[in-house]
Amino acid sequence: MGRNTQLRWCDRHEVSYIVGLAKNKRLNRLTASLQNEAAACFAATGQKVRWFTDLHYGARSWDKPRRVIAKIEYSAHGVNPRYVVTNLQGTELAKAYVGTIRLKLFKIGAVILTNTRRIRFLLASGCPCQELYFLAAKRLASG
Repeated sequence: MGRNTQLRWCDRHEVSYIVGLAKNKRLNRLTASLQNEAAACFAATGQKVRWFTDLHYGARSWDKPRRVIAKIEYSAHGVNPRYVVTNLQGTELAKAYVGTIRLKLFKIGAVILTNTRRIRFLLASGCPCQELYFLAAKRLASG
C-alpha cells in the first residue's frame, strides 16, 4: 500500500497521523532560506540551531497538498532537515511538536489486556490527555 493510499484512508476515517517524509530536492528548496539562516546563526554563535516551520506541500503521487512540519537543525555536522506530514488540527496537539505528541500519546503508563475479541487499555485516572487518547483510539478502531 502506497503512502498516498494510507494518507487518504486516514483522512476518510478521520484518523490523525504524523508520518515521516524522506528528504527530497523539492522540500529542501522550500526550506532553503531557513536552512541558510540556521547556518548563519550557527556560524555566529557556535551553538546548535533547531528551528521548526510548517508549509503546504504535495508530492506528485499525493491526491492533494498536505501540511508538512519541517525541523531545520544545524550543528558542527552541517544542516540536517527533517520532515513529517500531518493532518493534526482542531485538537490541543494541532500545533504541537512531534516530541510533545509522542510524550502525551505514546509514552504513557497503561495496562494492556488482550483476548481473542478485543484489546483493552487501562489508563490511570490521572493520565494527562486521556480524552484525546480515547478520541485517537476511537478513530483508529472505526476503520
